[in-house]
Amino acid sequence: PLSKPLRPKTFDLLAYLARRPDHTCSKGEISRALGCEDGSGANAAEKEISRLREALGSFAGHLRTIRGLGYRLELNGGSEIGDAGEEP
Repeated sequence: PLSKPLRPKTFDLLAYLARRPDHTCSKGEISRALGCEDGSGANAAEKEISRLREALGSFAGHLRTIRGLGYRLELNGGSEIGDAGEEP
């Protein structure tokens, strides 16, 4: 269960990442998926990632930051190259 209800954009982000398990998505990809194509895209992506982590609670560890590349929702143990750049 989620620790708090999801806002619509946060739900959209979770759905987007869940359709791409173990795939690193750039901030640009996430911004476009959320419909943030103006200058606030990267900030909007970071804000929604933060909200999603908060809502995921004890499951937030499955949402990884891949330094210099983007974010990944790990459902299958993480299989892409780039694990060395992970941050918790």
